Amino acid sequence: MELFAERMDGKQAIIVDRYLNIPRQSSPEFWTASRIEHIRKLAATGRPAFVWDPCKSGSKRVLDRLFFRRELEDLVPSADGLEEPDGIDVGCEVAYGRIRMSVPLYLGDMSFGALSGIPNVALARAADSTGVLCGIGEGGVHPEVAKCKRIVIQWASARFGLDLHRLRLGEAVVIKIGQGAKPGIGGHLPGAKVVEIISRTRRIPVGTDAISPAPHHDIYSIEDLEQRIWALKEATGKPVFVKVAATNYVAYVAAGVARMGADGIIIDGQGAGTGAAPSVVRDNVGIPIELAVATADAMLRREGMREGFTVIAAGRVSSAEDTAKLMALGADCVSI
Repeated sequence: MELFAERMDGKQAIIVDRYLNIPRQSSPEFWTASRIEHIRKLAATGRPAFVWDPCKSGSKRVLDRLFFRRELEDLVPSADGLEEPDGIDVGCEVAYGRIRMSVPLYLGDMSFGALSGIPNVALARAADSTGVLCGIGEGGVHPEVAKCKRIVIQWASARFGLDLHRLRLGEAVVIKIGQGAKPGIGGHLPGAKVVEIISRTRRIPVGTDAISPAPHHDIYSIEDLEQRIWALKEATGKPVFVKVAATNYVAYVAAGVARMGADGIIIDGQGAGTGAAPSVVRDNVGIPIELAVATADAMLRREGMREGFTVIAAGRVSSAEDTAKLMALGADCVSI
């Protein structure tokens, strides 16, 4: 249902306050009707449908089988009557204290092309207005997104639409090595989606497939990665993060990324969102984010490299409860 209201500039704004009903399901699919309704209520009202997720009963996800003591003692798991606490600072500092965030939230790297452009702009503006960070993905920088300050520029294998000016936008740069939905696999935007504005942003011909190779063709060793990290730092003056997929060796990867001079790592767990993952990779490669974060945090502490180095947890983070658990396991921030 669409309602119309007057905006401050005199134009009409569309307000969506009703959604299609979600079919009930009994499958083990992560995005259950309860979780989707929770997200919808958050979007519409800014308040959660529940504090402790009621749909995780019987879940095989490790994160759903971890409990806070308060959760076990809470006899009223709904959010009704939830009071807003006063005087609590939930902000954090990342990248060795170089970036201050109002809450530990990174809006995940979704490219212009995979998304239509309007969501990219909305997310970037939301990050500016709330003091969090928003990754732009590898689709170049949308002209309206480029006006925002709290963005993170992605330096991926294809380097679509990037130059020194664009790399210097925003708060930081992220070198994307992999993503959780398809570890070891590159990207592919079909040519049918490459319309004029996407063509200009990515700097490729209209109608051409945008293919990102699996490796960076100038990064084949940890020493190569170190050179790219310091080159980007010197060229931009910005902190540099490295984004990797969560696999069995992620703890060693995290230690290597920290030792090579990066300011933080984004670990993307199994099941992270994408529209282009081969099912054989999606279903069989990668590990859950909760396992990856715990092992990476333990390794970084053992090697004496945890202080100031930022660990961002991504992949199937759906609620404040997930966020709190991942931070208890060792993350500094989460990505949704």
